[in-house]
Amino acid sequence: MKERVTITDVAEKAGVSKTTLSRYLNGEFNRMSVDTKHRIREVIKEMDYKPNPQARGLKNRQSFLIGLVVADILNYYSSVIIKGLQNALSDTDYQLLIMTADNSAEEEQKVIEKLLLQNVDGLILQPTTAKLANYQSIIDAGTPTVLIDRLLDKKKWPTVQSNNVEITSRLMNDAADMGYEKVIHVSTALDDISPRVERYEAVKQTAKERGMEFQYIEIDESNQPLVEYIEQDKNDKKSVIFAANRNNLYEVIKVTTKLNLSIPDDYGICGYDDWYLAEGIAPGITSVEQDLEKITNLLVIELMHSMKDKKSTETIIVPASINYRNSL
Repeated sequence: MKERVTITDVAEKAGVSKTTLSRYLNGEFNRMSVDTKHRIREVIKEMDYKPNPQARGLKNRQSFLIGLVVADILNYYSSVIIKGLQNALSDTDYQLLIMTADNSAEEEQKVIEKLLLQNVDGLILQPTTAKLANYQSIIDAGTPTVLIDRLLDKKKWPTVQSNNVEITSRLMNDAADMGYEKVIHVSTALDDISPRVERYEAVKQTAKERGMEFQYIEIDESNQPLVEYIEQDKNDKKSVIFAANRNNLYEVIKVTTKLNLSIPDDYGICGYDDWYLAEGIAPGITSVEQDLEKITNLLVIELMHSMKDKKSTETIIVPASINYRNSL
């Protein structure tokens, strides 16, 4: 079995003290010559030395752990966010601890407490509620935090999200330009979840401005409200169904397939969150694609800034795009 290389071994071979080597590993290069930095780097590479982040953390009072709480781990958006954050952290010493709130504010508080007990250096949170008061434990702990996608009723931490209002309004204006006279907005209960509210308001406002009839249909685990609406709809106006997120879009497609509707002849379809089936399902679904790679990179950047005491409550908007296909 190969014997583990220690910090003493590296320091001796590089001809420096353990203090100097520790400063190098912690990025403290001031008052360190270029020659010394180069020599240490080459020895570390030659000896394949792997610093122990937890051991370094004990000395610096860091855990090198980042806590992630998503509202629903079964949601496709969450899985892509998790993958993106893992990629963004791959070149750092930080490890990601992943928790799901199962769309429950009570469960969310439990998993946050578990992460705080792990002394995480920072939190990335997709909140289940807009109430800042629900996150008092994070405030009390002083843990640097960044929010995914969703805003709170009071600004406390930075948020990274897509341009929900702008991109939704653009898609609805395009639908109006195509001659659609009615828009049917399908969404999970709004519940003060800011992306849902922003998309709802954008659809409603654009419909009003463009003289389109507006209909809101709320669905949950069942898509029956949409089935019932379509079955009684006279369909005397050229109508487009807008799904507020990927799960809603999936339910819309299930309903139109079940009712043997022709898309876009009977109804146009569009929605938020492009996904690998959107292009493959005939006739191809027009949908909004969020730049999740950029969102996750910015989440990490903002959290690192916060962990360096660079406090911010900024909302960072990442432009999304529209993939136009034959469903409109």
